[in-house]
Amino acid sequence: MAVLIVLGVAAGTAYAVGTGFWAPPGAAAKYDFASYVGEDEVSEYIATYRQQMGLAEVTDEEWATFLASNELTPERLRESTLYNLIADRLVEKRAAEAGLTVSEEEIESSLEALKGMLAFDDDAAWQETLASFGQTEEGLREVYRLEGLRQKLCAEQVPWPEPTNDQVRSALSAYVAQEQEAGRDAVVKHSYCLRMAKSSAEGSLDERQAAQQVRDEFAQSDKTAASFAALKEAYGASSDGDGDYGWYVDEGTYAADYQTALADMKAGDVSQLLADDESYYFIWVDQVCDTAAATQEGSAGIEGLPDSLAQYFEDRVATALWQTASDAYVEQLVADAQVVYFPFPEDAPYNVDMAVAQKGSEAVDGTDAHATAEGQEGAS
Repeated sequence: MAVLIVLGVAAGTAYAVGTGFWAPPGAAAKYDFASYVGEDEVSEYIATYRQQMGLAEVTDEEWATFLASNELTPERLRESTLYNLIADRLVEKRAAEAGLTVSEEEIESSLEALKGMLAFDDDAAWQETLASFGQTEEGLREVYRLEGLRQKLCAEQVPWPEPTNDQVRSALSAYVAQEQEAGRDAVVKHSYCLRMAKSSAEGSLDERQAAQQVRDEFAQSDKTAASFAALKEAYGASSDGDGDYGWYVDEGTYAADYQTALADMKAGDVSQLLADDESYYFIWVDQVCDTAAATQEGSAGIEGLPDSLAQYFEDRVATALWQTASDAYVEQLVADAQVVYFPFPEDAPYNVDMAVAQKGSEAVDGTDAHATAEGQEGAS
């Protein structure tokens, strides 16, 4: 079996990757550890990627066409895969040196959040969906563990940025343009939701009547954050935080039923009593803002938005800047590792003659592997 050797030095980290065993002269004195990435691991990674993309059973022509249309070749795909695998190992090593770990509780929380977002309440359906994407729950746990380590390491190594006013204004303008291009009006709403737990999916008449009474009490009140908080503390489900759902900015952020109810609400509106399998609830919209108006010539721009919405866009820009800087930090780890790529194995199961790609798809050479690493970020 061909083996890709990964060797590390104490002073920095040097990786040699290729076919067969390899070590530079003086390796015994210079290198303090060795771990191995085999061609079989690269092939397995790419096989998972193909299954996730629905390309596990395609013809050579279809596979070559997909690669060409994404500016990939088998060589470039292998090198970007190696980049991801090496980056994971370097992050693990640096995280271990810093004493950083990801707990089982943190991994479980990420899994439950994903299940909740995808509305999975049946384990068999969950397992079947994972299998359809070439994944297992154990494999997904490892994905979350590695991602958690990366986030924690970058949180220690990459300073949180402070966006400029111009950067925030630019982000607001880009958001408005995106919404208008999608045929939406770029009007955003800030809402609260008070959920009252049900004893079963069906609920009971007494529970519904009690929830209706709470909803009516709030609708007839002065409808302030303080009056909402008082009712939330007295009747609300403890699992739902403080009930502040924030600004609904991006389509698809909330559950479909919540979005539907929110769609026609205006500032000050209180929804009718609604229900899902776990609770009765109602929505209160306390603020509405036309972000498109804030970008028009002569408007106050970002300074004219409600403070919490302006802060939302500032945080959004800061998060994007931090993520870019974090990616650059990991890229530098790999660059400092002095990766040496050995010859491409012609018998790789993902290899294909790019000449069979359908016309109209440009085949490219494999000189810039890292340029395509983003396309494989999720395969593991």
